Amino acid sequence: MTAPATWDDLVRDPRAERRWLVIARPYDPDLGATVPQYWSTHPLFTRPIDGLANVLFEPRVSTPLALRESVLSGSRVRGLTATDAGYIGLRNEDGGLHALRHLVWQGWPVEVRMGAAGWHVDQYQTVYSGVMADLETRSEEARLILRDKRQALEGAVTAGTFSGTPGADLTGGPAELTGRAKPLPLGRCLVEPVRLGTTTEGKVRLMVSGLPVHDIPAAWTGGYPLTKVAGTPAEGQYRALPEIGCIDLGGSSLNTVIIAEVQGVLDHTGAWASSAAQLIEWVARRRGHTAADLDAASLAAAHALQPAEMSLYSSGEADGLRLVGQLAAAAGMLVGHDRAGRLGLDRLEPPAAEPDASFGAHEILSIRQVATTPPLAGIRLPCAPTWRTLSGGELVAEATEAMRARLSTAWRYAEAPAPAATLAAWPLAEVETFDDGGGFATVAAAEAEAARLALLHGVGRAAWEVEVASEAPLALRRAATIGLTDPRSGLDGWHGRLIGLAGSPGGGTLTLTVWG
Repeated sequence: MTAPATWDDLVRDPRAERRWLVIARPYDPDLGATVPQYWSTHPLFTRPIDGLANVLFEPRVSTPLALRESVLSGSRVRGLTATDAGYIGLRNEDGGLHALRHLVWQGWPVEVRMGAAGWHVDQYQTVYSGVMADLETRSEEARLILRDKRQALEGAVTAGTFSGTPGADLTGGPAELTGRAKPLPLGRCLVEPVRLGTTTEGKVRLMVSGLPVHDIPAAWTGGYPLTKVAGTPAEGQYRALPEIGCIDLGGSSLNTVIIAEVQGVLDHTGAWASSAAQLIEWVARRRGHTAADLDAASLAAAHALQPAEMSLYSSGEADGLRLVGQLAAAAGMLVGHDRAGRLGLDRLEPPAAEPDASFGAHEILSIRQVATTPPLAGIRLPCAPTWRTLSGGELVAEATEAMRARLSTAWRYAEAPAPAATLAAWPLAEVETFDDGGGFATVAAAEAEAARLALLHGVGRAAWEVEVASEAPLALRRAATIGLTDPRSGLDGWHGRLIGLAGSPGGGTLTLTVWG
């Protein structure tokens, strides 16, 4: 059999022989550095001119990885996506892998490439890039346990903690705040600042963020607006100090509650991070992601699709993975790492007129319809939050009725009904509230997104699980449009979105879940 000449030839031919390369980079505590390990299904010694030059791949790979990807969050297609890569089996009849037990595997990177006989290493394509959980060594086989890179997002994202030593700018906080997390506003937030103390000018200093922010454009005392000034504030005025996340008041704040509007954290360039895409990148970078770990094109496209300002506030320690999921879901996005290990965003839309890939009866090995959730009668989105509401007794008499309503309500809601045909055909359809913990900063942005979601989830949808004799879907993104033609199932050019993929790359077949 002639070896495939190109990657497209390889993934389209289920009978072609696949060859695998595994590049693992565990950490050696004795050396204080990573020590790359190179394994393969067949012996391979790279050429001096290859990108990975003069490397011997040991023929130890016995079991290829098994991928299982899903973009479902509960019953809806939104928020965090997940990839379960299982494990890679490694031959260990000679016991050679036992010598690697002292290495640290957990959290260190691994890359899996697929190619064909006669290919040079640079022709192999990456089908998975993630991190390792462990190397389990056995008498005849070892297992390299894999995880996707979402694990790197897990962990604290904070603006720091108060030291209890105020310092010249008072941002260390008084002693009673020692060890407490500093406030962290993402996007545009209405918050109650933390009182730090009195400046040398005799002004009360309050903190709205433990990190520099873009601006603090408005503040109220008991619901009555304060005037923003550039110089030393007098009674009824405040001065914004965005570079230290603080404001100075011209009068006392002891008898009323101060609320400030904050344009929150700054991105790595110093610009305000306000959209879901910008804030997700900000969180990822805080959790150690570099430019190489980010799908810049998809993040830019997501910002262009949904540039609206978000609002998410943490007064304590927040988890990075949770923040990313909340921001994506609130903006109607899908977030996760692709098979190359890059974090990116996609948005589920109705299927496109032109599919990204099509499969006919000669490629479809099996197909079955799977259950879908019924259409919704409408969508309700929380938005424009007030992260510290005021009771009637905390609002001063001078506060306007509009400001009283604004500051006494934690969330406002944007609603959009499903199409009239759905309401007529589905009498038991219900309105669903998508409460994700964050939301759009304005009602107008939420209303537009609610209307989009009502058209997406407010009509009857079908889903199919399809086993195809092709590995071409490995090149597709989440939510790509798939065309299906199968006379046995009554499908003739039916289009849907890719919401799940399972199988062992290299086995010649993959199982797709398609929704549309």
